[in-house]
This record gives sequence, structure tokens and C-alpha cells, in this order.
Amino acid sequence: MSLVVKNLACGYGDRVVISNINLVVEAGEIVCILGPNGVGKTTFFKTIQGFLSPKDGEVLLDGEAIRAWDKKRLARALAYVPQTHSPPFPYKVRDVVVMGRTAHLNMFSVPGKEDYRLGEEIMEKLGIAHLVNKIYSQISGGERQMVLIARALVQQPKLLMMDEPTSNLDFGNQVKVLQQIINLSRENIGIIMTTHFPDHAFLCSTKVALFERDNRFTYGTAEEVVTEESLKAAYSVNVKMTEVENRHGVKLKICTPMLD
Repeated sequence: MSLVVKNLACGYGDRVVISNINLVVEAGEIVCILGPNGVGKTTFFKTIQGFLSPKDGEVLLDGEAIRAWDKKRLARALAYVPQTHSPPFPYKVRDVVVMGRTAHLNMFSVPGKEDYRLGEEIMEKLGIAHLVNKIYSQISGGERQMVLIARALVQQPKLLMMDEPTSNLDFGNQVKVLQQIINLSRENIGIIMTTHFPDHAFLCSTKVALFERDNRFTYGTAEEVVTEESLKAAYSVNVKMTEVENRHGVKLKICTPMLD
């Protein structure tokens, strides 16, 4: 499944927040969304998910405009992983994961054995099967993030949208979540993720969309978009780009802010 954003303008009421947004996400691609707070990234995400109607332009899934889709159909194609989630009741992890099956159930149906089997299979694949009977609110932040990814995957989507998936995680858990994101893309799932870490663009993304103030927008490869000049323009800080080599001999760029 491919997502095509064509000349998109997003906003609230009569106010347009961003406009002229064009990008494509193909199956197996990771598109990293960068940009400072307040430039419209959340508004963009809400529009893609169908919570806001486009002010102009189109959002197409496999060539069909999603504005005509109902919520259940959209949820079967596109899943969302939020930054955080605090359920009001002390659900077990297995129940939080299976909540993602709602898109495939009728109004008065409840999850069945097959739904739970699928949930457990996905948890096993993500390496969190040991959490199945634990209380979701009592596990660590990194574990919660993996549970939310599992909940999204039981929707069996073709496209995954992730809002700062490594926020509030320690260094080790950030790496684990990023590795799982890369693994999911290798299974032909298209992924759009927002992040405040430009390094993530070089670590795992196929393409980068940089949102800036004054409705400026750049889209392309990490090498094209993430530069010392573009980061300074977007975040108003001086940045030094350096290269490191991983254990496979592949060179990666890292971004270091230069303090005065």
C-alpha cells in the first residue's frame, strides 16, 4: 500500500497551519518527520488519520482519497502509535494489545481466541511475550512503547504512524524501539514517524520531511534534507555533522549541537 500526500493544506476552522505538503510513503519505507514544536506536525498527523479534513489537496491510499473512508476501514489500513498511553483501568498487557482488534470486530462483538492468538504471536515477534499477564500501568516506559506497537500491529495495517516513538525512553530502550521499527519496515510495512532527533533520519529512514516555520517544507533523502544549514534554519542552533562507521563498515552521520 502506498500513501500519497498531494498539495495538502491542513488546519483548524478557517486557519490554515501548513500548506503545499507533498510526500509519498511506499510499502517498506520509513519517512522521518522533523521540525521544531509548533510548525504543524501534529496537525499533519491528525489530517492523515482522518481526524481533520484537508483544507486543500488530497491524502490518497493506493490511489483512493481517504476523505471518503469510514473510520473502521481507515483503521484497517493505517495504525497509530501515540507517545504515551495511560488506560483508566489496570488492564493486563494482553488486553491492551488485543484492543487493536477493534477495527476488525462488529459493534457488539468481543475479541475471540483468534484475536488473542494473533496478539500473542505479535508480542512474541517483538520480544515482549513475557509481559503478557503483567499490568500495563506497572511496566516500564520502554515496555509500554513496545506494547503500543504490538497493539497497532494487531490491526494488521499496511501503514504505521508513530508520534515520537522514542520520547521519554532511556538510551537503551530508544535503540531497541528503533531496531524494531527497522525490522517492521523490512516486513513491507510503510512507516511515518515524528522525532526530535535528527540522527534518527540517518539511522532508520528512507526519506525525511522537514517542517519549518513560515510554512517551509523540504522532502527528500536524509543526505539531501538533513544538513548543518537546514538544521540551523529549522531549530535556530548551530549543528556539526560528523561521520561514524558501524560494525558493518557502513558510514553514518551524527548531528551534534554546538553550544556557545
